[in-house]
Amino acid sequence: MSDKLVSVIINSYNGAKYIDKSVNSVLNQTYKNLEIIFWDNASTDNSREILNQINDTRLKINYSDKFEKLYSAKNKAVKLCKGEFFAFLDVDDWWEKDKLEFQIQNMVEKKCDISCSNYWIINERKKTKYPAFKKEIISKNYFNYALKKYFIGMSTLIIKKDIYDSLDYGFDPQFEIIGDYDLVLRILKKHQIYYSNEKLSFYRWHSNNLSNKKFRLNILELIIWKKKMFDKKLFFNNSNQNYLNDHILFLMSLSFKKKNNNLKILLFLSKIKSIKFLIKIFILFIIPRKMLEALRS
Repeated sequence: MSDKLVSVIINSYNGAKYIDKSVNSVLNQTYKNLEIIFWDNASTDNSREILNQINDTRLKINYSDKFEKLYSAKNKAVKLCKGEFFAFLDVDDWWEKDKLEFQIQNMVEKKCDISCSNYWIINERKKTKYPAFKKEIISKNYFNYALKKYFIGMSTLIIKKDIYDSLDYGFDPQFEIIGDYDLVLRILKKHQIYYSNEKLSFYRWHSNNLSNKKFRLNILELIIWKKKMFDKKLFFNNSNQNYLNDHILFLMSLSFKKKNNNLKILLFLSKIKSIKFLIKIFILFIIPRKMLEALRS
C-alpha cells in the first residue's frame, strides 16, 4: 500500500452547512497520509466558525481576502499542495471512508496516473439516491468516450502531481462552469484513466449547483472551449468534432425549450449531422415543456 501524501483540495464559498460532512469524510479516511487544502473564497456566512471547530492538523485553511472566480481560486489552492497525488472534493459532496485507499492502491498497482470512480447522486428535492452510472465504463479511448459521455465526477478524481504539472496550464480561469471538463479532457488526450465502478463519492444534486444555475453560460463556455481546442491541431478528429457541434446545438435547443420557443429548435434540425441528435431534438420539440422540466429535476 502506498504511503504517499495526498493533497485534497476543497474550495468553498458560503458552504457552512456542508463543511462538517465534507471535511470529516476526508479526515476519517482509512488512508491517513493526507492534507486538506481548504480554500475559503471570502465567505460571508459562518464558515470560519464551523472550520475553527475542527481540530486536526491535516486541515490547512486558507481565507481569501476577496471573492474570485472558481477556477482562479482552484489554481491558488493547488499551488499550496505538497502531496504527490491531488484529489478534489466539492464542499457540498462527501466520500466513502475507503475512497482514497481504494483508488490510490489501484493506481499504484496498475501504474496509472489518473483515476476516478462511479458515485452516488443525491437528489435533495426528491429525496432519492441513485448511481451516476448503472454499467461499468470500459473504453480503449477514454478521451473520445468522455467527450461523448462525460463520466468523471470531480469529487472522485485523483491525479498524480507530475501529470498536473506537465500541463501547459492548470485550471483555465476564464471559465466559470466547464473548467473541470477542460482540465480532464486535456489530460485524457495524453493519458489513460483508471475507472472503477465502485461508488466512492456522494454528489448532492440541488438548485444551487453552479451548472444548474448558469445553463446558458455553460453553453457559451463550451462554444469558446470548442474554438480554443480546434485551434490546437490534432486535438479533435472529424467524428468527435461533429459530435461536439451537435451536442452544443442540442444544449441550445434545451435552452430555447425552456423559453417555449419551438421555432428556434426547428431551425437547429437542419444543422444536425447525427441521427441520434436529430431524434433527441425532435423529441425535445414535441414534448411538453412542463414534462421536460419534471424529468430534468
